[in-house]
Amino acid sequence: MHPLIHLFGKEIPSYGLCAVLGVCAAMLFTVLFARRRGLDTENAVYILAMGGVGALLGAKLLYLLTVLPQFLGDLPLLLRDPNLFVSRYLAGGFVFYGGLLGGIGTAWHTAKGYHGDLRDYARVLAPATALFAGIGRIGCLMTGCCYGRETDLPIGMRFDASPVAPHGVALIPTQLIEALFDFALAAVLWRLGREGSRASRHLIGIYLGAYAAFRFLLEFLRADAERGILGWFSTSQWISIGALIVLTIIFLSERKRDHEV
Repeated sequence: MHPLIHLFGKEIPSYGLCAVLGVCAAMLFTVLFARRRGLDTENAVYILAMGGVGALLGAKLLYLLTVLPQFLGDLPLLLRDPNLFVSRYLAGGFVFYGGLLGGIGTAWHTAKGYHGDLRDYARVLAPATALFAGIGRIGCLMTGCCYGRETDLPIGMRFDASPVAPHGVALIPTQLIEALFDFALAAVLWRLGREGSRASRHLIGIYLGAYAAFRFLLEFLRADAERGILGWFSTSQWISIGALIVLTIIFLSERKRDHEV
């Protein structure tokens, strides 16, 4: 893999480049298709942009929570060696689940400010977000982070140039598996969001539910220490369980209310 890409005589981190490409792809998707879903394009783009800011903050916050003891112990570095502190905690380290939840919360608040309903805008923003996530995982693949377990299967990939993955062994490309899932999910969400679809106002829940179930299973194939382990499961698996429980409660409550009406 190639953690760094040489472009115009400069070395550019693959992860950062893919993140930028993912943002551009999500924005372009929103601009091209918002009106086809009967949405105000300008509002949709602004909601997406604000959701992106919330996603960035949420992803960083959840990462810091996963390394909280070490982070608190290194706070004196702010005075002794601020550059080291920034490179260790601010330049890198993001957790997708934190970004997803932070992005949805910020987007919901922004849509409410427009007197709109995020569920309507999700008809275009949900597939755009899944598209962004898929391109972002390609960045993980290029860098070698979020890697899988050692394997002798033909799908195994080596990450000998990676600064984080083990060298000299073939690993399950969990990054690529998740990227393909995200692209497929984007297509499904776009299809479900068409006019008149009964699922069109439930795309946020469908996205979260599908991703939570998939991520729970995928975590059994991952081997990177950064994902964190709490008891039986990884941090992301516990979040997946919590998300699925909350979504189930919401689904049953809405179903009960519909029967009572």
